[in-house]
Amino acid sequence: MTATQVGAIELGVIVGGIVFWLAGVAALFFKGFAYPGVRLDDLQFEVAERQGLFTQLPPDTLPRTEAELRERVVRNEVGAFASSIGEERRFIIWDAWKNNPRYKAEVMKRYHEFYPPRHTYIALLLGGVWDAVFLASPLRDALVPEQIGVLTAVWVLVVPLWIAFGALLVMEAWKTAARHRKAKVL
Repeated sequence: MTATQVGAIELGVIVGGIVFWLAGVAALFFKGFAYPGVRLDDLQFEVAERQGLFTQLPPDTLPRTEAELRERVVRNEVGAFASSIGEERRFIIWDAWKNNPRYKAEVMKRYHEFYPPRHTYIALLLGGVWDAVFLASPLRDALVPEQIGVLTAVWVLVVPLWIAFGALLVMEAWKTAARHRKAKVL
């Protein structure tokens, strides 16, 4: 290959690598953090509705210690702020999440029907394993031609993100299949 061809290929690899790296980061962020956060929020509202938390009034007891008084003041301030911006239901959920272990356990049980515990971190770990295997094996020599050394960065930075994204998809498909099997049994 001529120097011009090698330069053009390296430029294409660099631009493509940047684009695919950014796409991998965005895909991993949304699939690993944003969508599960939205699902958790939806489940919190759903469980609170089922448990009737939106229709219950909190007990009005006098605080007995200074710590209880501080806790009551914080609760009242957060409640007043939530009420002023129209988020009373979110305040009820916040209070239940903080003080009601049965509510929190139900929400987390339902959440883990959709996502395995720490699924994003497991997926990222699998991408890191790819890096370790790639850097410490003859695989690198087979996948990176001598003339295009910049390709190593693509294999080290871009491929692990897409491996992690694929692992997320597999774990979520596994949980979905388990939910469907459970629904058929019931």
